[in-house]
This record gives sequence, structure tokens and C-alpha cells, in this order.
Amino acid sequence: MQGTIDFVHTMLAGVVTESDLVVDATAGNGKDTVFMASRAEHVFAFDIQKTALKRTEARLFEAGLDNVTLIHDSHVNIPLHLNHPIKAAVFNLGYLPGGDKNVTTHAKSTVTALEGVLSLLVTGGVIAFTAYPGHAEGKREAEALERHVAGLSSRTFETLLYRSLNKTNAPYAIIVKRKQADED
Repeated sequence: MQGTIDFVHTMLAGVVTESDLVVDATAGNGKDTVFMASRAEHVFAFDIQKTALKRTEARLFEAGLDNVTLIHDSHVNIPLHLNHPIKAAVFNLGYLPGGDKNVTTHAKSTVTALEGVLSLLVTGGVIAFTAYPGHAEGKREAEALERHVAGLSSRTFETLLYRSLNKTNAPYAIIVKRKQADED
């Protein structure tokens, strides 16, 4: 079986093409940004921490990729920066590995960000989340995200949960795919 990050990357690789615009909603150390940039026309990578953006920039430079716009802002504000359709978005939730563990993503802002990204997502597009329930805020965030995704219209969206059943608090993936335009 694939690990969670590998599974998320497999899902995204099946959707993203070299003509697509995509979002990394939580740039972190830049691994998802580099993955997406190697496949898409352009990536818009967001993070609230300058350290994360610097790490991402260094990883992009090392990979020889320059098709990324780094944006120092919260994922909640993605729609304020983008006014065009996107094919995919990736959220790697929690805290910056190697960073301050007190600076984390939060349930309310992540659900708000999901709604903002859904408004930009084209038919056939995918949003992939990696959730980390191993810390208190991560658990709250994962539960809120699951509840919200479970409430999305099954006519408009397909949803998937990819999780180990015998590992307590292991990271897991939540996937949302737009099947058709919003219902009226």
C-alpha cells in the first residue's frame, strides 16, 4: 500500500496536466509544490510563514522549476489572489515540519479555505488534503473537514477517505473531486 503523501500525489498525477493551473494551499517545506510544479503549467503556493516560503523557494531552485508564484498569505484568502479556474489543490495540514508546532492550520480556516477553493475548481478537478489527527488541533481539524466534506452534494462531488484502520492517529487523506458544475 502507498503511504498517505504518495497516495495524494498519485491522485493528483492522474488529474494534473502541463496546461493546468493549480494551488498548493500550504506550501510548508515545498514538497507538494515541487511535485505539482513538475506537472502543471503554474502553481500558486500559499503559506503564512515566511520560513516555509523560503524553504519552498530553495527546493524549487534546486529542482530547476520557476513556474510557481509564492504567496505569503493564509489559504483562507486564496480566492482574493486568484480569479481563474484551477484543476487541483493540495493541503498538507498541521504544522511546518521542523518549525514552531504552535503554528498550525485550524479547523475553521481550513473549512473556509475548502469552500473558497471549491468555487475555483473545474469539473474533473481534485482537492487533496493530508490530515494529521495526532495532535489536538489536527484532530479537531480532521473531524471538521470530514463532516464538511461528507455534507457536499453527491451529485456534484465525489469524496474519498484514505486511512489506515489499524494505526491510531496516523495521517490520512481526504479527497474531493468535482463531477459537474454546482447545482442550482
